Amino acid sequence: GNPTPYAITYNKNTTNTVSNMPSNHTTSDTGAAGETVTLASNTPTRTGYTFNGWCTTTPTTSAGIDSCSGTKYNAGGTWTINQTSTSNSLTLYAMWNRASYNVKVNFAGSGVSSVSFAAAGYTTRTVSSSGGTANLMYGVQYTVTMSLSSTSYAFDKWALNSSSYGTLSSTTANPTYFTPNTSSASAIITATGAGGKPYIQDFSLSMCQTQASLQAITVIDERDNQEYTVRYINGGCWMTRNLAIGCNGSGNTYGSSANAVALTAEYSNLNTTWNTPTASLVNYSYSTTGYTTPAMKCNSTYGAWYNYAAASAGTITGNPNIDINYYDICPKNWSLPSGVEFDGIVGYASDLALVGGGYYYNGSLFGTSSGYWWSSDVLQGDGAKRVYLQYNNNSLSIYGNDRYRGYYVRCVRTK
Repeated sequence: GNPTPYAITYNKNTTNTVSNMPSNHTTSDTGAAGETVTLASNTPTRTGYTFNGWCTTTPTTSAGIDSCSGTKYNAGGTWTINQTSTSNSLTLYAMWNRASYNVKVNFAGSGVSSVSFAAAGYTTRTVSSSGGTANLMYGVQYTVTMSLSSTSYAFDKWALNSSSYGTLSSTTANPTYFTPNTSSASAIITATGAGGKPYIQDFSLSMCQTQASLQAITVIDERDNQEYTVRYINGGCWMTRNLAIGCNGSGNTYGSSANAVALTAEYSNLNTTWNTPTASLVNYSYSTTGYTTPAMKCNSTYGAWYNYAAASAGTITGNPNIDINYYDICPKNWSLPSGVEFDGIVGYASDLALVGGGYYYNGSLFGTSSGYWWSSDVLQGDGAKRVYLQYNNNSLSIYGNDRYRGYYVRCVRTK
């Protein structure tokens, strides 16, 4: 065929403002058959979208992503003139992908198990733990739904952090959230549940005195949603179920396997982050390692045994070690009891719901008819040992022993 002039038209494929669009290219020049033309190298920009090339047909859009049923060209690509055509014109349509960003969701109150963001034509995004993020598309209105862990809980409210971008339609149930008109924005939404069981971290001494003087109250550890019972006894609020942080339990069921849990100062009696151990007391013999390396053993009936390096969240190691124990694996606002605090409850064995099960020593379980609990105190005159509480035949006694042994933990709140 005879050479013919050619024309290239660039279509922005939106009614919105687009910057850096290429100029249309029309020429009267003719060339040999098969001549190639270099397309514009411009990368168009559009708020909330990323440019994804040029398409010879109008792109189709699904879930915010454009796709091309014709021929796709990249910016700066080459087009071969079709000399058999009566008109060498080419229209190129911009292809766009919606930008996305993460919205952080914090759980508050009690009972929130997940939060979901749903919009027609878009993938539903679900956050299943406090502090998780949902990757949401720019400029989309999502319906936000809170799921509760049981019917004993109820919806309380929503809140959008005051410095966040985006729009939350209301604080009532199932509001809509409209993502902001910028791809670099960030947002924090707080979902609050009500009723049911309070978090142990928030269960104050005065609440304990009011609610748990005559009966045990069930509370939830915010770190892993494990349930514990507590009683107000002789001026303190005491756990009446063995701690099992680091075990794979859930609710009121103890787990039998250890899994590392990151404990933070926000929810634990710590000043830094520390991971619960997966090392087992079954593999620990009497040695220096038993003092220095945190180890534990989970049990579906009794909760967990911890050596002192684990009970103190890695803060008391070495042999000897006469440091005062300020930090431990207890929930925030709770701590390992002191020897004096243990002494104050020796007449309350039945209220404490104490159990047997024994202790770990040299990799084996001993004294299974009795129960043993760590305190925060050094045994006077011997830094290798700590004070502990022993339960045997419905009576309580206070002794001291080596920190490499595996004992239970019960936490107390005294202020």
